[in-house]
Amino acid sequence: MSSVTMSEFADEATRIVGKAQDKGIVIRVIGATVIGKHCPVFQHLHTSMKRELTGIDFVTYSKFNRSMKSLFQELGYKSDDRFNAYFGMMCQQYHDHANHRMADIFFDLLEMCHTIGFRGRWNLTRQRLPWPTLC
Repeated sequence: MSSVTMSEFADEATRIVGKAQDKGIVIRVIGATVIGKHCPVFQHLHTSMKRELTGIDFVTYSKFNRSMKSLFQELGYKSDDRFNAYFGMMCQQYHDHANHRMADIFFDLLEMCHTIGFRGRWNLTRQRLPWPTLC
C-alpha cells in the first residue's frame, strides 16, 4: 500500500495546476484526487474497494500536448517515453519516483472502456474539471 496520503496527492495536484497556469497551460484534475479533496465524505468508497492511490489524473487541451514533457520535468517527473511514444496524442504518463506517484494526462477526452468529453466545462473552475454536484 502506498505511503502517500490523499492530502499529499491533492497538494501535488494543486502545485502542478498552479505551475501550468503560470506557463499559460490549461490543465484540470480529474479522478480519485478530486473526490478525495472535494468530496471527502465519499473517500470511504475508495478505501473500502482497497484501491491504492498511485497517481493523479489530469485533462488538458491537445494544443498543450508538446508542453507536457517540459512542464513535468521541471516539476521533477520523468517521462515514460515508451508509453508516450505509443499513446502520446491521447494520453501521457510521467513518474515521480522519489515520491512514489505518477501523473496521467488525457488530451481533450478520456477514452477507456467509455468516452468522456470535456468540451464546454474547462473554465468553470481553476483546479478541477467540474462534475455534477456529488456531495
